[in-house]
Amino acid sequence: MQCQLRELEPLPELLRSCELRLQQTTDELNQFKQFHDRDMTLINDLTAKVTVAILIVNYRLSKAVCILAEIYSEFKCIMKHTNTH
Repeated sequence: MQCQLRELEPLPELLRSCELRLQQTTDELNQFKQFHDRDMTLINDLTAKVTVAILIVNYRLSKAVCILAEIYSEFKCIMKHTNTH
């Protein structure tokens, strides 16, 4: 019986140690979750901004293509008129 009691003596301290480690790990996990949430918000904000920037660039590019097409058309007209005179 004494032998069995001696075997059980370290268990309360081992339990306290495990509980402490569990609490520390839980705290770390919660901190990582907060970092993750913050990072996801930042990523979503940046994704939205990049999407808007791409839309703006595409719009301006299409406008530039239209302007260049008009200039080219006018140039062809001028060249045609110049060649006929």
